[in-house]
Amino acid sequence: MFWYVLHTKQAANQTLLEAINRCDDMQAFIPMVEKWFQGKGIREYQLKKLYPDYIFIKSALDEEVLQEKYKTFFQAIQGIGVLLGNHQFSALDRQEEHSFSLLFNHNGVIRHSLGRYENEELTVIEGPLQGLENQIVKIDRHKRTALLGNTFLGQKMILPLEVINRKGSVSL
Repeated sequence: MFWYVLHTKQAANQTLLEAINRCDDMQAFIPMVEKWFQGKGIREYQLKKLYPDYIFIKSALDEEVLQEKYKTFFQAIQGIGVLLGNHQFSALDRQEEHSFSLLFNHNGVIRHSLGRYENEELTVIEGPLQGLENQIVKIDRHKRTALLGNTFLGQKMILPLEVINRKGSVSL
């Protein structure tokens, strides 16, 4: 499976998403992430767009076949969407694909993870960050987020992580 990224004007996101999903060999989604929200008696995770101006596309078609088959489609949407890459079209590299396939669920959402400290070491016990502890650079326990060291689309990824005890506390 190859992953592609389409940069769009936000107003056109839904229209482009529907058009791409009508194609038999492409599955498009707007990446979403759970974010902790607290205020006026509400304390819950809510879904927010991870990259508001981007549509992710998964396809079994490699870059050359996709370029040839959908050349007229991508030329027609040039004013509202551009497929990112060094060439006119470009798939994500294998490491990015692997990372995203671990993080996103089948609906294109990154759910929150649950972690705890054990002997000064963070262990993620549940969620998509499980096994990726070595990539976490910083944790904000109050915002319930983790900053990952790798970047995508020029930004470091901030993902939901709830840590249930303090560093240095007795493990549960």
